Amino acid sequence: MVNIILKESRLLNLLGLEEKDLNDVLFNLKSEVEKRGEDELEIEINSDRLDMLSPEGIKRAVDGILGRKLGEAKYEVVPTDYQLIIEDVESRPYALGAIIYDVKLDDDRIREIIQFQEKLHCTIGRKRKKVAIGIHDLDKIDSKVIKYTKVPLDYKFVPLNANKEMTISEVLTSTEQGKLYGSISIKDSYSPVIMQDDGQVLSIPPIINSNKTRVDSSTRNLFISYCRSTNVGYFS
Repeated sequence: MVNIILKESRLLNLLGLEEKDLNDVLFNLKSEVEKRGEDELEIEINSDRLDMLSPEGIKRAVDGILGRKLGEAKYEVVPTDYQLIIEDVESRPYALGAIIYDVKLDDDRIREIIQFQEKLHCTIGRKRKKVAIGIHDLDKIDSKVIKYTKVPLDYKFVPLNANKEMTISEVLTSTEQGKLYGSISIKDSYSPVIMQDDGQVLSIPPIINSNKTRVDSSTRNLFISYCRSTNVGYFS
């Protein structure tokens, strides 16, 4: 089971349900709801329904069980002129990227996205050992060419929520994320890195993003990065 916390008023509005109906509908989807505070719910999601770790995922499931919409969700896919160049990174050899246009964010949506990201990290990502996902403000990236490569630990960048440059070694020893995840993908004193083609760091997966592409309520377009190790079997 995975527990998520959501704003009740936003969820009810999104689902088009009354409070009295929410428990029954979610129970039919193998989920349980507990009230927390005036406008907050804790929802226990069954481990085989990781698609329901976000309000929008819950909405798709509720629409299906109520017969409002049937079949697989459809999304418009359009070409992009961005490129992700993947170089040889032995410790974490696979990477993917996606561009998402025209998002509408506020503080609540950002918290939901970050929660969704972290719950995926903890479940199918095996606490980031298998998979790490990065979420970036696309419009803060200065290049149409993005590289996945490796750099030495003395390479510098400004990590998320920091206001000065740090070496990767400093990030590993002085930040919470570095202490938790720094040992996962460092190999031979090199770290995986996602960067612009001019060398500016966007992320050192699976540890932390750069502050350069921090997402906020003004963000309208996203770059999503996905880096994984060789063995990603869900049950392995």
